[in-house]
Amino acid sequence: MWKLCIPVVLLLIWTPDTSWVEFEATAYVAKPESRTADGTLAIPSDMIMAIDPTVLEMGKSYRVRFQDRTEETYTAHDTGGLVKGRVIDLLFEDYNDAVLFGRQRVWVTEASP
Repeated sequence: MWKLCIPVVLLLIWTPDTSWVEFEATAYVAKPESRTADGTLAIPSDMIMAIDPTVLEMGKSYRVRFQDRTEETYTAHDTGGLVKGRVIDLLFEDYNDAVLFGRQRVWVTEASP
């Protein structure tokens, strides 16, 4: 009697982490002693970002993953007239660094508490 042998192939399919959402990031600088939309003092070392409050929640912290796979945590304290939809604007201390940053594709997720 013949036995039918069927080879089993296991395919491992990589799926991206769906908790990360693609955004466009830009950079801005604030005048000394400026305040953000929620009244926070705009201090670049505090890792502040401007968001569209219809997309992300003000006051929440978010992880931002850059194209080089590095990640930083920013808090949404500001809004901006050109920050609409899936766009974030990161607060920089130096104008030249902000210009060098330009526009970049990034991925955003809520930061762990």
